[in-house]
Amino acid sequence: MLLFTNVDVFDGTDLLPGSHVLVRDGVVAKVSTAPIPCRATVIDGTGQTLLPGLIDSHAHLWAATATTESAVFGVTTTLDMVSPPELARQWTTGVPGVGPVADTRTAVFPATAPHGHGTEFGIGTPVLTEPEQARGFVEDQLAHGASYIKIICDAVHGAESSLRPEVVAALVSAAHERGVLAVAHATVAADAAIARVAGADVLMHVPVDEASAVLTDGVLVTTLATLHSGFFPGKRPEVLDDPDLRPLLCPDARENLAQGWRLPDTWRYETAQANVRAARDQGVRILAGTDAGMPGTAHGASLHHELALLVESGLTPTEALRSATSAPAEVFGLADRGRIAPGLRADLLLVHGNPTADVRHTRRIRGVWVAGEPVRHDVWRARLERIESRLSTRPAHPSGPLPTDRWKPLTDGSSRAVLTMRPESLCVDTEVQPSAGWQVCFAGTSYTISDAEDGTNLSDSKEITLTVRADQPCVLAASLDAGYPLKPPVVVPVPVGTEFQRHTLSLSAFGPVDLRTWRDMAVALQEQRNCAGGSLASELAVRAAIQGGSPLTQVRR
Repeated sequence: MLLFTNVDVFDGTDLLPGSHVLVRDGVVAKVSTAPIPCRATVIDGTGQTLLPGLIDSHAHLWAATATTESAVFGVTTTLDMVSPPELARQWTTGVPGVGPVADTRTAVFPATAPHGHGTEFGIGTPVLTEPEQARGFVEDQLAHGASYIKIICDAVHGAESSLRPEVVAALVSAAHERGVLAVAHATVAADAAIARVAGADVLMHVPVDEASAVLTDGVLVTTLATLHSGFFPGKRPEVLDDPDLRPLLCPDARENLAQGWRLPDTWRYETAQANVRAARDQGVRILAGTDAGMPGTAHGASLHHELALLVESGLTPTEALRSATSAPAEVFGLADRGRIAPGLRADLLLVHGNPTADVRHTRRIRGVWVAGEPVRHDVWRARLERIESRLSTRPAHPSGPLPTDRWKPLTDGSSRAVLTMRPESLCVDTEVQPSAGWQVCFAGTSYTISDAEDGTNLSDSKEITLTVRADQPCVLAASLDAGYPLKPPVVVPVPVGTEFQRHTLSLSAFGPVDLRTWRDMAVALQEQRNCAGGSLASELAVRAAIQGGSPLTQVRR
């Protein structure tokens, strides 16, 4: 048994000062303002606040340690919004010795149109075109373990890239027939309106244009953390330098937080903030979600950023805390959590200070429990220290040729790339298909320098040299660490002519990549399609080659 004494309790709704909480067999046994006599492990909570474990209502758990990282930061439940079915196997594993991981739910694949948002990740996302396909799609996701159905309502790039309203309505109806929620991804008010008319239960992402007429009731998951990164790509998220959170960030999390991405200049973050305020004033239920996995975010840590951004957008600290505890538990039918009350799971976060007065106090983590089991922060910190020591002392990669057997095709999932090894060069026959998706369409090749978890150390290296040509003039996109699907890489353009030409690329040009953990490089023919639209060739074919026999590519110190 575990007994918290003299602790202020935020029970998911309100603050209960000077309370005592007894935990037995993984559940809360008693909450009282009077002392609870019993034999138990006692934790003196003087000057501290005990909260329900936090719930992130929008994340992408593609990183192997995502559920452990979430738990370390007090996020004890995560709602995953896109994952291939095979990824679920890694969610319960966790990092040995650290203890329990965040409990998860998932949508599996989202429902989207051909070339729509969700198809650009290259994970085999299925597509729909007709209402008659809706029931089969819903059944497939439920069979793979989906707890809710995610629907992409996103015509930002044109109607051809978005599901038609009648397909959206059919998907919502099929989800409701099976007794599960329909959650809708929408970026702007027009798409949010389609989702609402269709009867979607939850809107994912606060609209970035004027949307007060749409946000009149229902449920909204804000994802301000990732929007903030997209609106301010050169600004480091505050959690990256927070003295309480930074020591708990692993190298990959720090790198991803430093990554930026860019939303169109025609949109404004202030509009998104105003929409949050309007939704709150209209009685819309606000849920905190981070889109963790996207650039500028980190699992667990970014939910603390989200809470601060919600307060900056007009919520009180108490309302923000509800958005990450009792509110998502009620909306998503998680009846056993989200509050501190007898009979509920002992998912608990103990922090120093009072987050109902200053929501940033959630970052002053003193302990986390998942179903009564403690998360071992000492073991996690020791692991991070070992990683840092190993990365700082490991030998650098030698300069010179890279092996020739680690190249593989790389595409956006719709385009085509065929590799042919020749004595003098690697030939890449590519066909880039048009896409109205969020990111880019591309075809080319990637080079994996290391299969090890911690990559290869290039910290002492300065340059990469490529020698390339194409059958027609074009621009290749070179990038480092391009293998993580949800993290758009920093791209360095490489102009290519019809004759072999040597290009020397400075590693510093690739932005905030930890060169001690370099894993792969991509060289691809790429067409950019941003959120503001723009023209795109219907088909572009090129035969490119990276010359050199041995080497194909050189790393120089």
